[in-house]
Amino acid sequence: MAADLPKRILEALKASEWWTRKTRDNGRTISPLKCPECGFSNAWAYSAAPWAVVCNRQNHCGAVIKARDLFPDLFISIEKDYPPTKTNPHRPATVYLHTRGIRQALEGLRYEFWPDVRKTGSGAVMFPVESDRKVYNGRLISPPPGEGKTHNRGSTAGLFWKHPGLSYDPAAETFITEGIVDALSLIEMGFQAIAVLSSGQDPGNMDLSHFGKLVFAFDNDAAGQRALKKWIAHYPDAGAVMSPAGRDWNDLLSSGGQTAGKTFEQNRSEYEFQARLALCKTPKEYAETYYQYMKIPPGLFVFDGSYHYATVKMIAREETVVAARQSNFTLEVDHFQLNSTIQDKPEYQYHLTVKPKSGRPIGFVASAEDLSQPGQMTKLFMSRSKSWWQGERKPSMQLARIISEATAPTVRTIQTIGHDAESNCYVFRDYMITPSGETVLPNEKGFFGVSRRKYVRPPSNGVVERMIKPGRGKRAVTDLYEMLVSTWGFRAAVGFAWMLGSWFVHDIAYHLGFYPFLSFHGDTHTGKSSLIYFLQMMQGIDGEGLPMTKVNTSKGKIRELAQRASLFHALLEANAGESSRFDFDQFLTLYNFGTLQTRAKKTTGLEVETIPFRSALIFGQNFEAFSSQAMRERVISVHFPADKIITAESKAVYDKLKTVPRPEFPMVLPAVMKHRQALEGKWRDYWDKARRLLSGYGNTRVEENHAFVLAFHWLFTETFQVKYDLSPYIQDLTREKVKEVEHQPAGLADFFFDVVFDLVVAKGDTAKRVIDWPGLKNNGASLTPPPSGKLALNLNGVMDLYGQFRATVKDIQTALREHPAYLDSNKGYRFWKESFEVVHPKKAWIFDLSKISRAGEDSARPDYQDDDRPFG
Repeated sequence: MAADLPKRILEALKASEWWTRKTRDNGRTISPLKCPECGFSNAWAYSAAPWAVVCNRQNHCGAVIKARDLFPDLFISIEKDYPPTKTNPHRPATVYLHTRGIRQALEGLRYEFWPDVRKTGSGAVMFPVESDRKVYNGRLISPPPGEGKTHNRGSTAGLFWKHPGLSYDPAAETFITEGIVDALSLIEMGFQAIAVLSSGQDPGNMDLSHFGKLVFAFDNDAAGQRALKKWIAHYPDAGAVMSPAGRDWNDLLSSGGQTAGKTFEQNRSEYEFQARLALCKTPKEYAETYYQYMKIPPGLFVFDGSYHYATVKMIAREETVVAARQSNFTLEVDHFQLNSTIQDKPEYQYHLTVKPKSGRPIGFVASAEDLSQPGQMTKLFMSRSKSWWQGERKPSMQLARIISEATAPTVRTIQTIGHDAESNCYVFRDYMITPSGETVLPNEKGFFGVSRRKYVRPPSNGVVERMIKPGRGKRAVTDLYEMLVSTWGFRAAVGFAWMLGSWFVHDIAYHLGFYPFLSFHGDTHTGKSSLIYFLQMMQGIDGEGLPMTKVNTSKGKIRELAQRASLFHALLEANAGESSRFDFDQFLTLYNFGTLQTRAKKTTGLEVETIPFRSALIFGQNFEAFSSQAMRERVISVHFPADKIITAESKAVYDKLKTVPRPEFPMVLPAVMKHRQALEGKWRDYWDKARRLLSGYGNTRVEENHAFVLAFHWLFTETFQVKYDLSPYIQDLTREKVKEVEHQPAGLADFFFDVVFDLVVAKGDTAKRVIDWPGLKNNGASLTPPPSGKLALNLNGVMDLYGQFRATVKDIQTALREHPAYLDSNKGYRFWKESFEVVHPKKAWIFDLSKISRAGEDSARPDYQDDDRPFG
């Protein structure tokens, strides 16, 4: 019926963290496996029916972990993978029972599959309780979180279930369970069993006189123990068995397979001992019962909602078991909180839930110091939960051991948002993306499950405070992309593709070890910062970026740069002159994912601590102030000229873009990550293809950098079926960058000269009043031109005419004096005038035109204005 399901479980097991290098399959069993509970490699599973992983450390762990708990995705999809058919309408129910190890007991069994029970999305296997089938009891196949697993139709009060295909022998033992699956498990082992369907049933309303030898076999939990006492009071001659705490009869069947019945008989005395403990009326009786069977006192144990401690003392020359109450509460370990901020020095905190004997449960956090001494414990419980603990050293240390060895989940608080290297998941405040690309929401406590009993918690402050919660809207990823491109053309496509690549820099760093910076530069009011802001929102962050100031190299800002992993950071031009004092070369090593900071550990040795950089950087600035060739060739530079961007059409789309609800933008990242596995598997081939296309321009590093943009744009357009060719633009961008790196030093002075030449075109005669070079003055000019090949300008006049310099006069003066074209800064000069005007000399700066790269150039940057609007 589900012959391939064990094979799929086996494949999942092989791919899991529990399959070790020493694990072997001998055809009957698979061992050794790493136990998902205790972590020791002493577990095993059946080869043909790997429905459970069983730990052999019986005295320390002994866990039985069902495959459905290890690989829930395989079982959630049972209804989809094994749907009902016309000839077999109850097929999903049959497969479900097979996964519980129930096969032989299906003979003569009546059961049905009911889809979408209680509108939970989960079907159920339902068993008729009465012959006329008016009353049903069953359980959901894949109940969603917070939904009960049992389901009834009609009242089961006073009714019990028995196997319709089994002839019950009145003289044989009949085991009484609560649930039908437990009863079927015992029947599969070869025993008679019935189910009373609820621990709350009234024994006085149920006639079990047909069964001569009753053996109660309820679960070993609080409800099962209460039910056992109630039923034994009504049937005092009946027997009783209980499985060890935390396990049920289906666990025994799953772990024992065909030998489960034999295992039951071998361990029956232990099961009867567990039942005797549950029936004890006083703590002393419990301690004596334990001592008689185990030959040692129980030490710290729970009885009637409190902790008690038992020892053996010599009283009147006889060994006497003495039990004393230690508290007025019991507790549970909710989870362990792991703080691994400091390398090689992890620290655990213990999140406890105290359950007073009378009162509501209280949760609080305890440290190792709180649990280290009896006096500390007494203070802890009184101050945090208004409960008392009076245990001395031995009971206190036993309680500390119970807490530290609890099978509670470990929650690791991560320090960054984005990619978490340990789990290989992307973790954000409101969602997590798994290695398969699935989006997972946090549980009710704000944790994300990354594996069995292992959870992560996003940071509680810092960048998470600026995150935007994604919300579904009417626009798809392609709609937002097209709006960006319709506003900024090819430049937006470059930014979008570079952004996609930045989301995979952990993989890029592993395989190649570098990722380029991106720079948006050019005229003011062209929307450079706005485009960066929209890209930031697409990765779920509200904010343009950090200003490029010297203070942003401080410890606080360095740590802020470390708070993202496989998400980009933006650095924006600061106010008046601050950016020009910003040392860009300090970021050189970040191109290769170097460290942000290294500091000595507080030890006597040579150890150091490092703050890693696991992100990518985009710069937004009016002019590029990259002073060194090494920095320039690591940057993809995208120029934003006002005359080619600001149009009536682009402004209309931009205005529409601003009306898009903010929660729609963060949906881009999870939508892209649905294809995570495909993108991670393809990007290297696409990058290599793009690198070959861009080869031959004369600078391998520049070519490889630009290949990232082209590769991820190809991946995007292929994945989302978008038709938009970025290749010609990237080829021209690569060619221009190689030319700039090799021949044109970049900096504040170069930007200033660009402004000078642009002003002459834009301002005409007004610009000639402060700028001059041979041939610039018109025929009506009566003034002598500057010497051949020289540029003359009045610095203050140029700055006033442009009006948009954010650098200070002092910074510009320094940059101009350091430029190779500089000749003089204090030359008296008569600039152009109208014939009727009186001309007065002005202070002029003189430069050698031959050493200014733009002067005399015939070709300009490629004009893509006509091609920038493919969607408008």
